[in-house]
Amino acid sequence: MSRAGNKTWSLDPAEVYQFGTGCRSSTRQRASLPRALDVSGGGLRLVHHPSGVEVSGEIPAGNYSKARLKELRAELHTRLFAELEQRVARHLRVPGR
Repeated sequence: MSRAGNKTWSLDPAEVYQFGTGCRSSTRQRASLPRALDVSGGGLRLVHHPSGVEVSGEIPAGNYSKARLKELRAELHTRLFAELEQRVARHLRVPGR
């Protein structure tokens, strides 16, 4: 049996629902103080709709710029998607996974 023609299994992103939460709080007493005093954080939950398998993660609260928070969300999404793919493969008993 040749494995050269077999395509490896991967999770279809269209079957994954994404739920995000975010929080931003400010310790500034006046608007003239720097935004660096604001604290941001958030969470992300990915759900594979057909199987019901889900994973979640959080971005710890901290002083992030908008660009850094966007990077952290992208990194969290990538990590959680890979974890969800493994869990769904195990749930569906995909051979070789």
